[in-house]
Amino acid sequence: MSFLHNGRQYRPGHKWRKSELLAITPEKIMRYLLIKIYGDEDANFDEDPPLHHRRNSVLFWKKAWSYFMLDQNHQWSEITKTGNPTRSAVLNKLLRAMKKMEAARRGKPSMARRSFIPKEFERLVSLCETHENPEVGAWLASYVTFQLHMIARLDDTAKFRLPDLKSFQKYPDFGVSARLCWAKNCMEERDAPTQVLFGARNWRYCVLSHLAMWLELHFELNPDDNEFIFGAEGKSDPDSIKTSAAYHLRSLMRSGDFTLDAADELDDMRETGSHSTRKFGVNLGRGDGCSRDDVDHRGRWKGSDRQQDQYADTTIPFVDAKVAKSLCVGGAIAYFVREESGVSSEWILEHVTPHMVAAGIPRQVCIVLGRALLWKVWEAAHGNEDHHAPLSITARV
Repeated sequence: MSFLHNGRQYRPGHKWRKSELLAITPEKIMRYLLIKIYGDEDANFDEDPPLHHRRNSVLFWKKAWSYFMLDQNHQWSEITKTGNPTRSAVLNKLLRAMKKMEAARRGKPSMARRSFIPKEFERLVSLCETHENPEVGAWLASYVTFQLHMIARLDDTAKFRLPDLKSFQKYPDFGVSARLCWAKNCMEERDAPTQVLFGARNWRYCVLSHLAMWLELHFELNPDDNEFIFGAEGKSDPDSIKTSAAYHLRSLMRSGDFTLDAADELDDMRETGSHSTRKFGVNLGRGDGCSRDDVDHRGRWKGSDRQQDQYADTTIPFVDAKVAKSLCVGGAIAYFVREESGVSSEWILEHVTPHMVAAGIPRQVCIVLGRALLWKVWEAAHGNEDHHAPLSITARV
C-alpha cells in the first residue's frame, strides 16, 4: 500500500477501507513486483533473470496479500475485473518464469539453510555437552536430538509437554513414546500420532540418554510446575523457549569450533541453521531405505485424501518404529541392567531419577530413561572424555 500511495507509511494493524482494497489490480501488483524483483518495471520476466528475490519469497507475499483481499476464494477475471487480484493469470506466469530461471541457475541464489552432514551434527552435540553452563548444555543436547528424532521444527520442539511423554506400551522396556500435538503441521487431532523414541548406539544421536540427563537436571534445578519439557531456566512460554534455543544454537554454529576442517569439502556451500536438523532427519530416513510415506508419517506430514485416512489408527507402530530406527545412527538399542549387578528398577527410581519421579513422569518412563542415564553417568565417571554429567547427579549415583 505504501508503494501505491506514494510512500505513505501505515502502522501495523491499520484498517483498510473497502474502496482501497478494491483499487488493487493485477497490473499494480505486477508493477510493484517487477520493480522489487528485477529493478525495472519494464523487465521481461520470460527473458530477464530475477536479481533480488526468489520465487518462494513472492509466494509468501502473494499469500500474505491474499489474506486482505475482499474476494479471496475466486480467481481474477479479466473480463469482469473481479475476484482476487493475487490469483491472476499474469502473476502465475511470473511465478512459472521465476521457477524456470531458478532451475537453470539464472535466478537469485538460494539462501535456504541446507541439511547438516553427520560430522556437523555430531560436532554440534559435542559442543552442547561441553557448554560452560551445564544446564544449558544438557538442555541443548536434548533439544537437538529430540528435534532430529521427531523430524520436528524448532518451535514444535519448544511445545513438547510433560503429559505427552509416555511409556512405549507395546514394548515398554525398549523405548518411550512422545506426541507433538501442538505443532505447525497438526491441524486436527488425527495429525498428532503417538511416536516411539529409541536409543542409538552412537551416543551423539541417542535421544534417550540426552533426554534423561536433561530431565533429571531440569527438575532438580527447576522444581516449580512447568508443563513444557524444554523449559530451561524456568521458562514456561514456548516462544521464549524457542527464541532462547535459537540464540544458543546460532552462537554454537557460528563459533570456530563448529567450522569444518578444510579437508571436508561440501557440494552445497549454503549455511546451516536450526532447520538443518529437520532436513538431516529426513535425509537419514530416506537414506536408510524408508519410503516417502514412511518419513511423512514420522514427520507428521499426513494427507487425508483417502477414505481410509479417516478410519485407520494414526498411531502405526511398525511404520513409525522403522523410521525411528533409521534415525538411530549406529543402530537402535535398548538399555538393560545386568542381572548380577544387583541394580534394580527401584534403585534406579530412588538414586538415578528421583526428581523425574517427583515431577510425575510415568514410572516406566523413569526406568527406561534412568537406565540410559545410569550408563551415561558411568561413562563420564570412568574417564570417558566424550561424556559429561553434572556433578550433583554423578555424586548421587
